[in-house]
Amino acid sequence: MMIGPIRKWPKNGKSERHGERGVTLAEILIIVGILGVILLVAVPLTSSTLRRSAAQTTVNEFEMSLRASRVLAVTRQTPMSVTVQADPVNRYSYTDRRGQVRQIDLPASVTITSSDSPITFERNGSVSGGATTVIDVALPGGVAFTYTVSTSAIGIVETTKVQN
Repeated sequence: MMIGPIRKWPKNGKSERHGERGVTLAEILIIVGILGVILLVAVPLTSSTLRRSAAQTTVNEFEMSLRASRVLAVTRQTPMSVTVQADPVNRYSYTDRRGQVRQIDLPASVTITSSDSPITFERNGSVSGGATTVIDVALPGGVAFTYTVSTSAIGIVETTKVQN
């Protein structure tokens, strides 16, 4: 293995290469400081958005479970129920398309405060008298939302959201 020639440092202390310039320690520290400030602002905003998104996803999954149960009731021509257990149990269950009972436990920040349970979809997709489920979501910083998931007598599922 051959090593290239050893360059001697010029006697005047200046590089032989002209037009090149390095980065000073002060410049590096300024860049690190700017990046630190950006991270201090971005991380809390991102984590808050992720928590809010996770809570919204939980409510959407509940709504989709109701709709899926209605579809199964109509296609199989058999009543299908969604059983909702309010706080402190805080879960709901339904029978999926394979006939298996699925239990969904809600995250700690999401609470079912009230529900007409069970919500039973008849063979024609209707629900006797309709049903309402109220879900509260508590986020850090005192931000709270209340979702009302309403199932009409004809089986239509709608969600309304109110910030507390």
